[in-house]
Order: sequence, then C-alpha cells, then structure tokens
Amino acid sequence: DTMIKREEDILNDVFKFEVSKKYIDRFTIFIVYISMFFMIIPKYVIEVTGINIGENIFYSIYFIFLIPYLYILIYNIKHKYFKISLDFILLSLYLFIAFLSAIFSNNFFNSILGSYGRRDGFLTLIMYILIYLDSKNINDKNDVIKIIKIFMIYAILSTFYSFIQVYLPVNIYSIKYYGHMGYGFQGNPNFFGTYTLLFTLLGFFISLFISDKKFYKISTIIIYCGLIMAESSGPFFTFILMFIGLFIYVLIKRSDLIKKIFMWLLIFISLYGLVNYSLIYVNKDIYNIEIETHSTLSGDINSIIDIVFGKFKNEKLDKEVVGDENVLPSSNNQDDNVDIISSNRLSIQDEVIKYIKRDNHIWFGSGIDNLDIYYVQFIEGNALHYWVIDKAHNIYLNIIAETGIFSFIVYLSWMIVLIVHGIKSKNKYVYLLLFGLIGYNIQGIFNINVIYVMPYYYIISGMMMGLIEGDRHESRKH
Repeated sequence: DTMIKREEDILNDVFKFEVSKKYIDRFTIFIVYISMFFMIIPKYVIEVTGINIGENIFYSIYFIFLIPYLYILIYNIKHKYFKISLDFILLSLYLFIAFLSAIFSNNFFNSILGSYGRRDGFLTLIMYILIYLDSKNINDKNDVIKIIKIFMIYAILSTFYSFIQVYLPVNIYSIKYYGHMGYGFQGNPNFFGTYTLLFTLLGFFISLFISDKKFYKISTIIIYCGLIMAESSGPFFTFILMFIGLFIYVLIKRSDLIKKIFMWLLIFISLYGLVNYSLIYVNKDIYNIEIETHSTLSGDINSIIDIVFGKFKNEKLDKEVVGDENVLPSSNNQDDNVDIISSNRLSIQDEVIKYIKRDNHIWFGSGIDNLDIYYVQFIEGNALHYWVIDKAHNIYLNIIAETGIFSFIVYLSWMIVLIVHGIKSKNKYVYLLLFGLIGYNIQGIFNINVIYVMPYYYIISGMMMGLIEGDRHESRKH
C-alpha cells in the first residue's frame, strides 16, 4: 500500500508539474540525448530498405518528443524559471511571421506540415524553438561538455557508417547512393558535411583550449575524416577558414599553444591527403565509379587555385585576336568555374532572386518549405530538361524566399543577439559553443537548414544562452 501511495504521489506531482527542479533538469538532458539519437534512424531505414519513408519516421519522432519538450517548457513557465528575454521575443516574432507566410502561401497544408522530401514546415520550426528554449536550462558547464561528448559519439557512429559507404562496395548496409561521397546517417553529403563540420569545430576547440583528454583528440580526428569523406566544399572550406581564424588568434594571443596548433595543422593536412586521395583511388580505380573533378575536394581546391591565379588547367580560355588586341570571348568562363565549384549553387541562388523579384515574394515569401521554381537546364529535341528548385541553397536567401524580408530581419537580429552576447562573455565554454555556431552560419551561405542537423544548432544556441544567463545570475548574487 505504501508503495502504491508513493507511486500515486509521484504521478500527481508529474501531472501537476510539481516535480523537483533537479529531476526536470536531468530529464531535459536525457530528452536532448535520446531525441538526437533517434535522428539517426530515418535515413538509415531508407538506406537499408530502399523505401522512402524516412521523413515520415522523422515526423513521427518529432511528434513523440513534442510532448516532453512541451512539458519541460510548461514546467519552467509555471515555476518562473522561464524569463521573457530579447531572444525569446525575436524567435516568437519569427514564428508569427512564418505562420503569416503560411497563410498567404498557395499551399497552406504544405507550409504547416512541410514538403514530403524536406519536412521543414511550420510545425518543425515550432519544434526547433521548443528545443532552443528548453536547452537554455542546461546552464552547467559540466552538463554542456557531457552533451557535446555524447553528440560526438553520435557523429563518430555516423562517420563509421560513412566509411562503409565510401570504402566498401554496394552491400546490404549501403547502396553507395552518392558514389565516392560519404553521407552518414544524414542522407546527403552536404548535410553530412555540415554535421561533421559542427562537431569537428567543437572537438578541435575543446582539445585546444579546454581538455587534453584523448577522447576529444581521437574523436575530432575521426569526425574530421567524416568531413573529408563528405567531399562537400562549403563545410570543408568553412573549416579551413575557422582554423585560420583560430590559428591567427593563437599566434597573437596564446603563444603557449603555438606548438599544439602546429601539431593539429600537420594532422589535418595529413588526414586530408590520406582520406581524400584514398577514397578517389578506391572508388575510381577499384570500383570503376566515374568521378567528376568538381565533385572532389582536391578538384575544387585546384579550381580555386586556378581562379586565383587566372589560369585554367582543364578549360583554357581561347583568345580572339582583333587587330593588335587580345579579346576574351563573351562567355565568362571564370564565373562558370566558380559555379561548378559551388555545385551550381550560384545559378540556383540567382534563379531564386529572380523568382522573388518576379513574383513579388519579398514581403512574406512563398510560404515556409513551399518554394517551387522550375529551372530549365537545356532543351534536347522535343524534350525539356529542368530542375525543381525547392531550396535556395543559402540559409539567408532561403528565409527571404520562403517567409519574406521581415522574417529575415528578425532571424538575423536573433543571430546577432546570440553572437554579440557570446563575444561579450568571458566564459570559455560560451566561446566553445559560439565557435561552432559561427562555423555553422558561415557554411550556411552555400547550404540549407535540414531536419537532420538543425536541431543541434538550436541545442547549442540554447546552451550558450543558458550559460550566459547563468553567469549573469551568479554575478548579480555577488
């Protein structure tokens, strides 16, 4: 009877939101762990079954975890742990404008639930914001490090799966859908590249500034190999840019770490050569897979070098002689090469800009996850070959295209608030999370937000703001 009574009391406490804050905080961390683990499942199911039901599984996962995330938020509101702040106001306004764009769209249902292939609609945005608000309660540095550690383990699992995709022939575990490129559990090399970029940056920062534990060094090396296997230029070049920024900082401010960062430089360069050229050799020479030069990191690096020095090894510029002058042909081969390196991103972005201007979508966009542009590639006989552009392949342009200029201004303001607060902080754990966020935002110039990576962005953003607000609270006490 005593045990039954105790169980009844516990259930009453749960339903009345009277559970101890200590247990809610533990529960929040657990939900973050487990919900992100389930992000692994959908694309793996597609890979091994060949049935395109991954996004439906993903949506089911979201609806299941909507309940605990909502419970945590309601608990914090009831017990006044939740405070209305500028970041909350901006995100609420962003959500409101996104809903207006859905109302004004030509497919309200699609904007709310998301398109079949993306599932990035209004309900998904609600989930992102819930994740962010709940993650703000994770404001202990030890909890933050534990969460990053678990996330890095997930990234290692995804990298090992990418190794199977890249280095093994077609098998029961992988159909090598992208040939020589790895795509892990994220289902696409670009998405996998963004994912591995995020955790390579976090692991590298921890190893350099916070902890000398072997786990972070080895994990960073493994996940970095995943970044190379993705063969996605945007995330990889973002990593180079972030490394250079940190390298300059160490040279100027932290002379005690110069030897350490040079060692990391040697490791990163060596692994690039080993992984990039070995995966090209295995797939091209052993599996006889046709590999286009611009679909490899080394090919893109060579093209960039050619562009910088005005030389093109593979596609030389023919000059027309007019009198005593050399005149280039009318086509701009340099622009074409830049577009090839960006996997036609620039052409896609140009079409999206034309669409916004042509159809007057500047104010409220097409509706969230409702972009639909038919882009003609070429005409062959009576056949018309075209792409359907459903994303701008630029996070910021995509927000304008789908939810309008007001939405973009609000989102950019929220992002600036995060970065400014992060820079002002004197907490190295805040700098750690900020380092990852800045890297994600930079690679977003040539990539998109996707359901398999974006939750991590909101978790990391939330934890960063949680640490900042926790530091403020402690300073007021003293």
